[in-house]
Amino acid sequence: ARTYGRFFYSSDFRRTLALNFRLEGTAYPEVDRSIYGWMIEPRVRVSDKFFIIASTNHVGFSKDEGYVLPNPAAPGFDKLEPGDIVFGSRDRKTIENNLTLRYIFSNRMSAVMRARHFYSRVDYLDFFKLLPNGSLAEVEYTGQLDGESRTLHDLNFHLFNVDLIYTWRFAPGSDLIFVWKNDIFSSRNEDADTYFRELRNLWSGPQRNSFTIKLVYYFDYQQIFRGI
Repeated sequence: ARTYGRFFYSSDFRRTLALNFRLEGTAYPEVDRSIYGWMIEPRVRVSDKFFIIASTNHVGFSKDEGYVLPNPAAPGFDKLEPGDIVFGSRDRKTIENNLTLRYIFSNRMSAVMRARHFYSRVDYLDFFKLLPNGSLAEVEYTGQLDGESRTLHDLNFHLFNVDLIYTWRFAPGSDLIFVWKNDIFSSRNEDADTYFRELRNLWSGPQRNSFTIKLVYYFDYQQIFRGI
């Protein structure tokens, strides 16, 4: 059984400044579990050619349950039987920020830039064994090294990516598209810091760049084979 509630607001997109807002939550009283989240998305039409969309989306999971691969270094691992399936009860939080810029140069050329930062934090609380009937039973496995405040399964994950897409429609139904993609990610099993300090740590992660050129050409079958 669950209880779910959702509120959504959207203003007039024809205006220079518009706004989307969402607030929602789900409660599972029988298992003391909940999901909650909110999203806000301002939209600015700077001109007929320039458009900006910014959004932030926060989602939290309380006592969420999911599969765990046990770590042999953690106390209680030797108490598990071969074939045991271990689940963890965990608190999860995700934050996703997006910024989209769209510019139309002419009726044939346009450009879109999208920047996205995704942050996810997982803190494990307890561990269980999956029984044949689908229920969970407590186990001695702790997933936690002696003297450590966190478990070996706690995780802070960051991903930042930028996409720049330039489109030129050089003929009816035919496009030449240039795409540049950049992404940086960081995944750490360390005590979580504040959001902005965590964001600074992201820049020490590996970075990848890619460039793509795509050609789409429209062939008019009837015009090419006319008279054949």
